[in-house]
Amino acid sequence: MGVGSGVVISSYSKILESAGLQADILAVDINTKALEISKRMFEYNGITNISLVESNLFSAISDLFDVIVFNPPYVVTADEELNEA
Repeated sequence: MGVGSGVVISSYSKILESAGLQADILAVDINTKALEISKRMFEYNGITNISLVESNLFSAISDLFDVIVFNPPYVVTADEELNEA
């Protein structure tokens, strides 16, 4: 969910590969630019086991999954919020 630039899911794919595990990965994002960037990253790094789907969370997906990785958007936090703890 929320593939963004593809960095997180690319790392996940490489970790699985280095452990000798095979996985078919579906990367999803609502943002078409994010999907384009991710596709280029996968191609550049020779990653072939990740498919991309444009979707708002699960709205365009009917598959079942063993694991779901969520990469939420980065939200800028004001310094005063960090100092209140």
